[in-house]
Amino acid sequence: MGAVQLLQVLALSAGFQHTCILKSDQAICFGRNDYGQSESIKGFRQAKQLVSGGTHNCVLDDDGVWCWGNETNKQTDVPAGLKNVREIAAGSGHTCALDDEGVKCWGYNYYGQTDVPPGIKNVRQLVAGANHNCVLDDDGVKCWGNNSSGQISLPANLKNVRKLSTGWSHTCALDDEGVKCWGMRNIANVEPPTDLKNVKIIDSGGNFTCAVNDQNMLC
Repeated sequence: MGAVQLLQVLALSAGFQHTCILKSDQAICFGRNDYGQSESIKGFRQAKQLVSGGTHNCVLDDDGVWCWGNETNKQTDVPAGLKNVREIAAGSGHTCALDDEGVKCWGYNYYGQTDVPPGIKNVRQLVAGANHNCVLDDDGVKCWGNNSSGQISLPANLKNVRKLSTGWSHTCALDDEGVKCWGMRNIANVEPPTDLKNVKIIDSGGNFTCAVNDQNMLC
């Protein structure tokens, strides 16, 4: 892939053992392909967002939401009736979308990860972990789904959260005091460096989290 092509890339996403890049009209994927998750898909109309779950992918474009890959738990079966979708998120075996009516989720639901709780208002961000989801809305952070590692048990000291990210079994927030994480602790993935300052962006992978500040990126 040449440099000119890379300049046209709008987004990157990674699943369990595959990776995709997004251009305005196509998604190019590579890696493990036992469920068709690495098939490259063309024909999108002004693609806006790309997300990858464990073994599936979804794209949001001007025509709506399109998913492909593993459909064992119907995580790629986009429900009819979505209205003006603004954001999508993908977990291990489930998918969520934010539209005019709120958050809607479908797919694997053993942990209740597709049962959206009531009372969510004016969502500003939607994220998905392996089997849990979180939103940032008018009231702050709300999470639901698997809590086996405490990944949806919000810490009491969150202050004016601006950004969320989710890993496999952990969750992080960027608030007025910096980065705070909770959930699985087996690889120190919920313990941000003590000298982490002026963070602008956070993102999480399976068992790790990265942050971008004024000077560099730290993981």
